[in-house]
Amino acid sequence: MGVCMSHEDKIRQLALNHPPNYAKEVRKEAPLAPEHTIYDYEQVRQPSERLAVLSCPHARGLRPDRLVIVDLDETSPTYCKVS
Repeated sequence: MGVCMSHEDKIRQLALNHPPNYAKEVRKEAPLAPEHTIYDYEQVRQPSERLAVLSCPHARGLRPDRLVIVDLDETSPTYCKVS
């Protein structure tokens, strides 16, 4: 679609000199945060993890990668030990 040549100057002026209603409003304050949903975390609380599996790739690739299991049970004698 083309532009009618009789309106070319008028369209050029509109494109170069935007009316104020096209200008983007500048906010001086941060927008308000949306409402947060409150969850009952005690109701959905699950038991803590007892073990963690970590992937330990060799940095240079000269040796095989490893999978390491870490004990996360605070009452265990092997707490935070790698096995």
